[in-house]
Amino acid sequence: GMDINIVKISAGQRHTLVLDDTGTVYGFGSDLNGALGLGDSGDYAVPTVVATDAIDIAAGYRFSLVVKTNGDLVGFGRNVRGQLGQGDLLNCGVTCSIPMEGKVVAVEAGYSSSFLLNEYGDVYVSGANEYG
Repeated sequence: GMDINIVKISAGQRHTLVLDDTGTVYGFGSDLNGALGLGDSGDYAVPTVVATDAIDIAAGYRFSLVVKTNGDLVGFGRNVRGQLGQGDLLNCGVTCSIPMEGKVVAVEAGYSSSFLLNEYGDVYVSGANEYG
C-alpha cells in the first residue's frame, strides 16, 4: 500500500486531491477538462502524482489549485485561469502558472470560484459571481 502521511484532502466534482507531508500532491478521479493536469481527460482509480513541492491544495468543480513551497500558484482544469481572475476562459489540461501579487500562502476553492491569501494578508476572490 501507499505509506504516506496525508495532511490535506480536497474534493472537486469528480476528482480529489491529496497533499502529503513531503509536499507531494496526488490526484484521482476524472481528468475531465484537465482537472488533474494529466493531459488526457481519463479516469484515474489509483492516486497519481500531479504536483510536488506543494504547501496547499484546493479542488473546485473541475479545476485544481496548488500552492508551491516558494509561494507560486499553479492550477489546471476547466476555465482555470478564469476561476483565478486571469480574464480568459481557457481550459488548462496541463499545469498553468498563475501570476499573483506576492507569495500565495493559502488557497480554497468553491464550485467555480477561488479564494487566495497572499503573504501580505490580501484576500483575492475570483470566479463565477452567479454562484455567490
